[in-house]
Amino acid sequence: PSRASILTGMYPHQAGIGHMVYDAGVGPEYQGYLRHDVPTIAELLKQTYATKNNDGTEEEVGGGYATYMVGKWHAGGEYPPDATHDWIQSTMGDETHPTPTQRGFD
Repeated sequence: PSRASILTGMYPHQAGIGHMVYDAGVGPEYQGYLRHDVPTIAELLKQTYATKNNDGTEEEVGGGYATYMVGKWHAGGEYPPDATHDWIQSTMGDETHPTPTQRGFD
């Protein structure tokens, strides 16, 4: 749960990992992986937004950051202890097993 907070700046249950990385079946707060509607810090650093200049014109600012993920992800759903390499490869990157690159990291 603390990784979810570090990655999103939200409380763990707000980010979707209110307990651990398994789906507790009680709602999106405890789904076991990062919620799609909660951006990671990497996604925010890449996001641009419009701002008005003093002369009234709009300009796109922000974004442009390169991001890097090092260490344990543990924010991408549950993998059973007896999971085979083939099973992991077939589920990695699906909706309930997002990878760092799917959540804004280069």
